[in-house]
Amino acid sequence: MLKLSTEVEAQNVSWEDRRETPRREVRLNAEAMRLGNTINAHRNISLRLSVEDISDGGMGATADRELEPGERVALYFPSHMGQHVYDLYGRVVRCDRRETDANQVAYRIGLKFDALAA
Repeated sequence: MLKLSTEVEAQNVSWEDRRETPRREVRLNAEAMRLGNTINAHRNISLRLSVEDISDGGMGATADRELEPGERVALYFPSHMGQHVYDLYGRVVRCDRRETDANQVAYRIGLKFDALAA
């Protein structure tokens, strides 16, 4: 196990390439509700996400506001009929500020889904 870790670090492999489950590229819109008790979470409780990739364990998306690593969110994927298709809970593992082509700010976030109860 230690040898594998050393080999991965020596090859300078990004964490995205070490995921447990492969992600698939998608183009979906989702809604998220922040579940934290911080002032920012209460002021900006809901946000829209543009989902870019998804797997069994998590997803990558772009948000219009910053989220804190460790922050929990509830995710809703609306269907074309206006009903929620799938609801998930997750935890923010990273949030990187990015500037868009229109000189606006967006945030690339990584979410790890909570384990589902058996």
